[in-house]
Amino acid sequence: MLAAVNVKVDITSHDSSEDMTVHGKGMDAPASGPVVINSHNDHRIVMAAAAIAAAGETPVIIKDAMAVNKSYPGFFDVVKDMGLSCEIVSDL
Repeated sequence: MLAAVNVKVDITSHDSSEDMTVHGKGMDAPASGPVVINSHNDHRIVMAAAAIAAAGETPVIIKDAMAVNKSYPGFFDVVKDMGLSCEIVSDL
């Protein structure tokens, strides 16, 4: 998901664990057009993708975004109340 919006991530393996370093916005050129993130009908991925969309300037389309209703039915209302732009579209 981070690679889709050109965020650089490094994974470092240790004996029994892995560390992930996210280099943040501005490391690479912005994505060139709308980025599609498939949530795989997972509410956690929907919320993470919305945070990514809020942090950047590239439009993000989240497939199966209404999966968020499993844990936070009013999530996108809160997103809008925060002043972030989002549009709910079905049948993409």
